[in-house]
Amino acid sequence: MFTKFYGNFALSITLLLCPFIFSNHAFAVDVFGIKVPESVTISNQELVLNGAGIRTKFSTKYAVASLYLHEKKTTVDDVIALSGSKRLCLVLMKSSSSDYFAEGFITGIRNNATREEREKVFSSMAKFGQLFSIISDFQKGDIVTIDWIPNKGIVFAINDKQLGESINDQLFYSLFLKIWLGDHPLDSSLKRALLSGH
Repeated sequence: MFTKFYGNFALSITLLLCPFIFSNHAFAVDVFGIKVPESVTISNQELVLNGAGIRTKFSTKYAVASLYLHEKKTTVDDVIALSGSKRLCLVLMKSSSSDYFAEGFITGIRNNATREEREKVFSSMAKFGQLFSIISDFQKGDIVTIDWIPNKGIVFAINDKQLGESINDQLFYSLFLKIWLGDHPLDSSLKRALLSGH
C-alpha cells in the first residue's frame, strides 16, 4: 500500500534525493534549478531523455516535466508508435490538490481523444481517476512518474512509491501522453520541449 510522505518538501531536499530516485544516472539538463537526468532504467531497459521543460499556467510554474524513451523522437505519432517502456516525469514546483491534477487529466483527455477512444478506455480512466482519491494533495518537490511497461501496463508513482495497481491498457497510455503531446496539449511550449529530441 502506498504511503504518502506528508509535509512540505523543499526543492533543495528533493535535489538531494533525485540521484537515488533516478537510479544514479548523470544529470544532463538544468530546468529552473531542477536537475533532469539524461537517462533512467525501467525494468532493465535504459531510456534516454527525449526532452524536458516547464509546465506553466498564467505565469505560474507548476512542474518540470521530462519524457524518456529508448529512442529519441520528435513527433507525437512516433512517440506513440515506439515500442518498449516509456516514462513521463513531473517534479512539482508548487503544491497542488489532487483535484487540480484530476481536472487537468480529464480536460486533457477530452481535448485530445475522440468519443470512440474515450469509450474504449472508460474503465481505465475510472481506475486512474481512483488513484487521485488515495491522496489528498501533492506537495512541492514531489516527483511523479507515469510509466508504460510492456506486459505490465501503466505504473503511477510518487517519490518512487507505486500508487495503486498497474493499468494494462496501451491505448489509454497513448491518450495520456496526448494530454502533453497531442494537438491540444495542456501547455504548447512544454510540448515543443518534450518533443525536442535532445
